[in-house]
Amino acid sequence: MAMPGAGQLSPALVPLHIQTRRIPQGCDGNGHNVIGHNVIHNVMASVTEVHMSVSYELVVQVVEELKRKGERVSVRTVHAVIKQGWVSIQQHLQKYREQAVSADEAESAELTPALLKLLREEVTKHRRDAVAKSAAELEVAREEVEDLLREAERLTAEVETATSNLRAAEVERERMAGEAGQLRAHAEKLQERLDEERAAAEQGRVNLARARLQMSGNEDLIQALRQDIDARRAEVEAERTSRVASDKDRAAATAALEALQDRLSDLVGRVQAAEAERATLQKGLESERALRHAAERERDTAVERATAAVARAEDLATRERELRTRL
Repeated sequence: MAMPGAGQLSPALVPLHIQTRRIPQGCDGNGHNVIGHNVIHNVMASVTEVHMSVSYELVVQVVEELKRKGERVSVRTVHAVIKQGWVSIQQHLQKYREQAVSADEAESAELTPALLKLLREEVTKHRRDAVAKSAAELEVAREEVEDLLREAERLTAEVETATSNLRAAEVERERMAGEAGQLRAHAEKLQERLDEERAAAEQGRVNLARARLQMSGNEDLIQALRQDIDARRAEVEAERTSRVASDKDRAAATAALEALQDRLSDLVGRVQAAEAERATLQKGLESERALRHAAERERDTAVERATAAVARAEDLATRERELRTRL
């Protein structure tokens, strides 16, 4: 008689998390976790193979062939030939042995009671040995199944870790893509501002050119005024000289001198106004140049940040592809 549960894999041998747990979705085109699914499929296929049914006649045929070759007959050796139906093989082999014992008992019906008792004890001993051996083989099979289940659990944990890393990489890539988009938009705004600054600088250059032309004309005028001042000073000096010679003309010379001094003061004021206008135009030009340089530096900084963000997004995409390839 077979031991209770011998050759069978009760549900208790299969951990509850394998019976009920759903493998998290993973990385193939259909969104399934291919590695974890294949491992669990292989484990369940092994369990199914243990319980697969084979015919009694096939088991008897293999047993007779093993006996004919002089090989040892056991559940493992028969299973090595048939390759499936561990439970059925054990049941059929037990039945075969019981029938063989019954046949031997029928043949030994004419034996003496003492010899018959000895024969039965021997048969019982062999049966116990066979049952113990079958139990040992079953224990080995259980250990192998448990090893497979532990390996499945380990692979499942690895798949979950890889999936978590992949999701984190996807989140980081999306964040970097958003940041890159913001940087591009900021760069576009800076480019627009730079274009406006360039247009303003161009207009400033035009105004400066006009001012320079005007200043050039003013310089000519200033030069003419200076020459006129020098001439008037010469005239004043001449008048002063002539005033010594003629007291009659002193009053007229004094009036002419005052008139010349008034004209000289007016010319000096006009020269100072022209120089102040030139200084103002020069400051405006320098301010426009500083604004243009600042806008160009800000644009270069934004372009560098956008380039770095794009490079980082491409690096994340490469890491994602590598993770998908590994999975």
